[in-house]
Amino acid sequence: MCLVTKQKRPKTAKEEIRVYKFLLLNYETIFNSPYNSQKWIPGKLEETKIKKTNNEEEMGFFDERARNYYKETSQFSVDDELLYLMLLYWMEGLIFYTEGFHFALSPERLKGMGISKETIYEFTIPKGAKYYLDETGLGVTNKIIMAPLN
Repeated sequence: MCLVTKQKRPKTAKEEIRVYKFLLLNYETIFNSPYNSQKWIPGKLEETKIKKTNNEEEMGFFDERARNYYKETSQFSVDDELLYLMLLYWMEGLIFYTEGFHFALSPERLKGMGISKETIYEFTIPKGAKYYLDETGLGVTNKIIMAPLN
């Protein structure tokens, strides 16, 4: 999974930010991220480093909406996906963030990716956390807390 954005420096959360993630429920109380098997416990602060890549094997879009946004706003029109990603990186300055806690700013953004509302969970980016956003409502952060279940 990769966040693709023009944002070069992280923003710092000045207050808590409500965000959303797609999770799988295994058993009755174990929540996992489907892409890296991260286990989530409601109320527990999780921390990690945000990492970016210039390795073409790690580059890619998380969903069609982000891919289409950059294709529509790009000065390039190339059918080869790998060549296209490299042009975005080298010529247009897009950055590919591969590690960190990925999120959406709204549940609707995840539903638009074909994800059912039953698998969308609320999270909080705490004050002081670093984060990056793309132009389509996706982001990545270094600190996040799963909200208590209702």
